[in-house]
Amino acid sequence: MFGVSIPEPYVQHQQLRIFKKRYSILVGSIAVAFLLGQILLLFTSIQEEQFVLLSFILLYVVLLISAGLYMFYYIKTKKLKKQENWEVHVKTVYVMDLSIRDRDEVLSYCHLHFLYYQLLLF
Repeated sequence: MFGVSIPEPYVQHQQLRIFKKRYSILVGSIAVAFLLGQILLLFTSIQEEQFVLLSFILLYVVLLISAGLYMFYYIKTKKLKKQENWEVHVKTVYVMDLSIRDRDEVLSYCHLHFLYYQLLLF
């Protein structure tokens, strides 16, 4: 959540739910506010070039604000994880899936076909 890996037993933690809900409400409200501002710009006597420039600026402002909020909640989530010692109580298990190599097209070719190209170069 917010770029922080959360151990499975703590995924439904109450504070994480609050973070997610607040982030969603804030970003959604900001996006709606800027959308309404964009619609209001349509009804003004603003020139087309200025409208496009303001629309572009508004878009980047929304993106920067949402990225800032994401970072804010990333830091809060990271602090909560450290404060609650979630990593201490969880057993780390490493899993490696080697079956992907069976489906790799590059590895399925015989390596001798490269010899053909090297003979062509000489």
